[in-house]
Amino acid sequence: MVGTRAAWLGGKEVVEVEFDPELLPYAKLLSCAEQVPGRSTVFAHDAAQLAAARTVVGARAERVPGAASPAKAADRKYYLRQSAWWWVPMTALQAQRANALLGAKRDPAPVFSPEQRALLGRITARRHQIAAALRGLEPARSAEQFDSYRARLELVLRAAPAGGAERRG
Repeated sequence: MVGTRAAWLGGKEVVEVEFDPELLPYAKLLSCAEQVPGRSTVFAHDAAQLAAARTVVGARAERVPGAASPAKAADRKYYLRQSAWWWVPMTALQAQRANALLGAKRDPAPVFSPEQRALLGRITARRHQIAAALRGLEPARSAEQFDSYRARLELVLRAAPAGGAERRG
């Protein structure tokens, strides 16, 4: 698989999957997708895909009714956005996997490195003290962004009072 994108198609929420058929045949992709809870319609782009989809998923296969509309930013990575994991710098693939695990009510920790899990612990320990500062940060989702984001996050974490103590004016 090359990538995914949340979108809307024909009034339905969909996940567009970009894949290389040389590496992952369409029928194999569909077989894997069948293992994901909550799936419904499978949209096919051409007659060959539609025939393959009907073989794997039966009547749930349909021809694409038009162009998909990208999902709003707030709808992307919904489960990840609702968790403290959101603030941990991660790759796009880690974000995708973590979001799926959280949506399935499973622990996403195995997707992350020990360093990322330790950082989550630091964020969680001070989340109430740094909540306002976190809202001003856009988490890193690519390797090029990691260093600058991590530096800004460290400043936020260092500025927070230690041990959960709250500052009083």
